[in-house]
Amino acid sequence: MPAHCAAIGCTQRRTAESRKQGITFHKFPRGDEMRRLWEKAMRRRDFTASDESVLCSQHFRSRDFDKTGQICRIRAGVIPSLFNFPDRPQQIPMTTAIKCTHPPHITVFYCSTGGHRGHTRSSTTNHEEKRTSTIRTTKTSIKAKESLPLPIPQKVTKKKPRFNITLDHNYSLPNSPAALKAKFNAAAARLWSLEKQKRNALVRERRARTTLMAVLHKSLCEPCV
Repeated sequence: MPAHCAAIGCTQRRTAESRKQGITFHKFPRGDEMRRLWEKAMRRRDFTASDESVLCSQHFRSRDFDKTGQICRIRAGVIPSLFNFPDRPQQIPMTTAIKCTHPPHITVFYCSTGGHRGHTRSSTTNHEEKRTSTIRTTKTSIKAKESLPLPIPQKVTKKKPRFNITLDHNYSLPNSPAALKAKFNAAAARLWSLEKQKRNALVRERRARTTLMAVLHKSLCEPCV
């Protein structure tokens, strides 16, 4: 099963394609202190690295690698520092408009039946006018309250996470996929040829060194004439 990078938002996996791209994968340190520092640098909640957890080379700087040998290693004491952390989502303000409708105030007037009949009619008419004006005022206030604009919640736009990925310029790449594949195959063939020349040079160097040591040993062992 191919190993995958444990960083947040990273989708790199240990495959043949990633090997061609020059991406390497490195296990977490065995020491408890350095392993905790790596986990803290990742900022991944509730994450505990295991012996099989790895990080890809895209989370390290170029000076963090030791490429003197045939295997690319991480230098001692190096902590990963290149991560693509997503922005913290903003909280949407919860505004709730509550419309309270109070019951209309009704005023009850009592008129006495005693006294003159004309006085009773006038008092009753005055009471009805006052009651009507009170009800009209109450309905107007209710309509005014209902016509008030409700608070509109502000629309919050979520920011997209920014990724620090270095891409090649468009003008340096061929337009067609066939030309791009041909360019890639030529570069791969050139790389294979250079590696072969390097191996042959190392073989010749070892052979010359062995011959030189044999000549020196023979010259030292022979008695001087």
